[in-house]
Amino acid sequence: MATAEAGQMPPVPVPKSTSRADLGFTLRKRMVSWYDPRALIGIAIRDGIAAIFGTYADKRDQQAALPSPLDSGFGDRDELWIDMVGDLGEAFDPTYAVAWHLAQPSLTFGDKVLPRADLLVFLGDEVYPTGSIDRYENQSIGPYDAAWPAGHVDDAAPVVLALPGNHDWYDGLTAFLRVFCQRRSIGGWRTQQTRSYFSVRLPHGWWLWALDTQLGGWLDAPQLDYFRTQAEMMKPGDRLILVTPVPFWLHSETDPTANATVGWFLHKIVPDHVSVPLFATGDWHHYAHYQTVNASEHRLTIGGGGAFLHPTHNLREEVVVHLFDKGATTTLRRGVSFPSRPESRRRLPLVLLQAFFNPVFSITLGLVHFAFAWLAQASVRSPRTSVRDAMWPLSSRDALDALVRSPLALLLALTVFVAWFAFARHTPPSKRLAAHVVGSIHGALQVALTVPVMLAASHFAPGQGVRFGLAFAALTVIMGGLSAATLTGMYLFVSNTLLGIHDNEAFSALRLRSFKCFSRVHIDGTGQLTVYPIGIRRVHSGKWKLNPSAAPGEPWFSRPNGVVPELIEPPFVV
Repeated sequence: MATAEAGQMPPVPVPKSTSRADLGFTLRKRMVSWYDPRALIGIAIRDGIAAIFGTYADKRDQQAALPSPLDSGFGDRDELWIDMVGDLGEAFDPTYAVAWHLAQPSLTFGDKVLPRADLLVFLGDEVYPTGSIDRYENQSIGPYDAAWPAGHVDDAAPVVLALPGNHDWYDGLTAFLRVFCQRRSIGGWRTQQTRSYFSVRLPHGWWLWALDTQLGGWLDAPQLDYFRTQAEMMKPGDRLILVTPVPFWLHSETDPTANATVGWFLHKIVPDHVSVPLFATGDWHHYAHYQTVNASEHRLTIGGGGAFLHPTHNLREEVVVHLFDKGATTTLRRGVSFPSRPESRRRLPLVLLQAFFNPVFSITLGLVHFAFAWLAQASVRSPRTSVRDAMWPLSSRDALDALVRSPLALLLALTVFVAWFAFARHTPPSKRLAAHVVGSIHGALQVALTVPVMLAASHFAPGQGVRFGLAFAALTVIMGGLSAATLTGMYLFVSNTLLGIHDNEAFSALRLRSFKCFSRVHIDGTGQLTVYPIGIRRVHSGKWKLNPSAAPGEPWFSRPNGVVPELIEPPFVV
């Protein structure tokens, strides 16, 4: 334990309450509502700005003027422990559940004791939905500070290095550089990097490189120069762990060029006398292990740091990766995943309750139905006719005719149809035609749904005059929102089950906190590298309670019963 006499600040004492003033950060209890139009519009604007101006104000070019990263000294050690985890900072409970276990002095599985890692590597997307100083402080740094409130740390403390993902890039990487590249401490970990990419020399000829491919999937000249310099220090027989922001090997089905950047990098920058037996990434919020047939190469997705759960039941059993060198390919076979395929599939039917998982989304769809109803009544009601008298006697055909007679209603119907049709566009080429057919049916049903919703609202609305109008409006919004959101859930369920598409859209709607994961890697005295994949099935939302009796330096929040780490699969040697 650090002491003032030793020249260090004492560990941070436990706060008296969970208020922002005491904790130093805000507890974000809810997962991001990805179907909230406000969040979607904000992300779309930032994504557009980043896409338009990213190449003109690329922070990576400016990083070349910063000091080169320091040698961590890990290469001179006899052995080393490394933690790797990606996709954190969406809500407190899942993020803290992982941080709590990373901060423990050791984790025990049977007769195997795994000590706290010397190096913690974040694999991308350190905050959601977009980067900002407040979000980093409240959603990422705060939980890690609370998990290991060590106060001031010295040069012997474990190191944390972070690779940015697309959500970190949405503000142009400004907040990321301030948090991770200014030599500040994060709990008991100390930051060391000065750039968004890094190289770490590890014991016994091992290296760890992290590539920042920005939003466009390309590498800047200063970064390439940096890695060329690092490559010159590599010796024959050295081995490389390559960290990338996305699992490019799994994107090849939807994007034939997904492997182009990393493939070129491996061919042109990594020396021929250096092997790359281990790839690690986040971006997909689960654990998935792929390896070559002879197990000479392992590729891990470790995106369980705190974001909503992604499914695993549609992951391909076999992936053919096209190499940069003369059209050669390598075949990867699927191993263990977390959650397992059956566990993942069992959660998919929950998307039928989409309306209740995303109430703001439901209300938005309800307002669209109200717009249809308002345009319909305007086309059939005369100046002296009340809304009730105009809408009550309408048949289905009359209501449809009323919408057809309104140019604005037709424009709104076309907008709704095109929006839902476009919703199905991000699919593999082999499934695109089927996806467009299913998407067209869904869009047509969303438009057709306006008629029964409007008629039902007009028949169930009580009263006359203003009372009827208010009731009619409320019922249209409620019934339209519930039915349209449920129809969306049915579309996601059917398309995911039959076509294997919309993994992200289906599970982001569910906002599941379960199945968190990280990997603890050990390089022993002989140079053997062993991977221990660790999973946490449940994080027990809302049950992490402040522990006023915790000793200084111990986690502020007590682990609930049932939050238990487990080995996802037996440790494997790379």
